Amino acid sequence: MHDLMHDLAKYVTDECASIEVSSQQKALLKGVCHMKMSKAELEHISGLCKGRTYIRTLLAPSESWEDHNYNFPSRSHKYIKELQQVLASLRALHCPPSPIVICKAINAKHLRYLDLSGSDIVRLPDSICMLYNLQTLRLIDCQNMQQLPEDMARLTKLIHLYLFGCDSLKSMSPNFGLLNNLHILTTFVVGTRDGLGIEQLKDLQCLSNSLELLNLSKIKSGENAKEANLNQKKTLSELFFSWDQEIDDGPRDIACNVEEVLQCLEPHSNIQKLEIRGYGGLEISQWMRKPEMFHCLRELKMSGCTKCKSIPVIWFSMSLEILVLQKMDNLTTLCNNLDVECGGCITPLRIFPRLKEMTLIELPSLEIWAENSVGEPGNIPGA
Repeated sequence: MHDLMHDLAKYVTDECASIEVSSQQKALLKGVCHMKMSKAELEHISGLCKGRTYIRTLLAPSESWEDHNYNFPSRSHKYIKELQQVLASLRALHCPPSPIVICKAINAKHLRYLDLSGSDIVRLPDSICMLYNLQTLRLIDCQNMQQLPEDMARLTKLIHLYLFGCDSLKSMSPNFGLLNNLHILTTFVVGTRDGLGIEQLKDLQCLSNSLELLNLSKIKSGENAKEANLNQKKTLSELFFSWDQEIDDGPRDIACNVEEVLQCLEPHSNIQKLEIRGYGGLEISQWMRKPEMFHCLRELKMSGCTKCKSIPVIWFSMSLEILVLQKMDNLTTLCNNLDVECGGCITPLRIFPRLKEMTLIELPSLEIWAENSVGEPGNIPGA
């Protein structure tokens, strides 16, 4: 058995190489399929890999890039052609921050995994849309990126799209809803043009884990919001709703529209984490008044909801562990209609029975912990 394990380990390691300095002989790369390279050696990749068309994995992880403003010198057409030959056989590429020459050279038709996280690019090259076999695209912390390629809907095999930290992103690509194989979509930025609205989420029924919805102020109506079909996405466990901050100072009719939109963004009751930022409505939605909506909820955060007078009915939740409330100017009490929610139980119910962490910041109107259905201060059951 020992010999078998030794042979297996040797077989695997013979296909892998870590290139740190140019003094390493090219002969060491014979038969290598998976390579990790330093910043300095990535510049000479076409020379190191000349004549080899079977490289499957190329990693230039961010920790090897001491200077994040580093850029490759201007390259000739010949260099780009050589680079294209090297990259053509790739299945996985991790190259942050990616020089534009690398982006231009991407023509790996069989590429399945592409990680450009931390890049300073403003716009992804259109050549990305030719990677028809791409399954995972990671663009985390591409803080300068303003838009996705126009034809991104062509990537029909895409399963994972990571956009956390893309703070400058203005909207998704047109007809984004055609990417109906997506299981992971971390961020959706609502746009106003045709094909850029919240309705593009309608057919993305496989979405799971976490989803943040940004620029919700651009949703035209509640009916438009309902088209997202959030309550049908049963495998989503975390939701983050964000409105533009200026909505908080808008007139009453805008506040009404915001309330309607939030009502129509009702998620499934399996949600475990809910965060709401910049909501400009006066009242919470009807679905937030149903305790059964939060039987799985472990974390609730509300911030910048300056006009909102109440929070969701979560004070008897047996799952809630973290509660964060910040910058809610009109909030006067945490638990209202306490006698109604108790349902006339003889045995007192304890509020926040599983809560481990509560953070209350900038709540200038908060006066009491709880009140009954007629607005009188109420005793906290189980306290």
